[in-house]
Amino acid sequence: MTATVLLADDDADCLKILAMRCRSLGLRVLTASDGEDLLASAERESPDLVILDIGMPGDDGLQVAARLRHRKDKRTLPVIVCSGQSDRSTLDHCNLLGARYVSKGSQTWPELRSLICHMLHLNEPPARPAFARKGTLKLKFHSAGDTADRPAAR
Repeated sequence: MTATVLLADDDADCLKILAMRCRSLGLRVLTASDGEDLLASAERESPDLVILDIGMPGDDGLQVAARLRHRKDKRTLPVIVCSGQSDRSTLDHCNLLGARYVSKGSQTWPELRSLICHMLHLNEPPARPAFARKGTLKLKFHSAGDTADRPAAR
């Protein structure tokens, strides 16, 4: 059975890219552009995982996660908060809600992919090198978090 992930972000481009990447893992993807839409979709569809941004119109992502936790049938639904807000208060709030936090940035997808696979008990596909520009291969060293440009093999 295919796992379903519900994504919520008010940035249409971020939502589209994240949906595409989740589909590449074989997931069924549902999307929402705000908290109310997410809550309605969660009620209707029963997703296996929710990934949401904090800064959305209406209730922010943390308020939406709290509302999910108050629904008896959604209390154990895994939630990942993916946001650029990484202050201590935000991280503490995620912990109180039982939500995992992933910071938006250059390493967002590798970290998010690993977390998705772990939470949904999927086999993680091997990482593919990212091509920075024609003739140059950008190698990512995940343990150190830095990158180095090297000429591509021809």
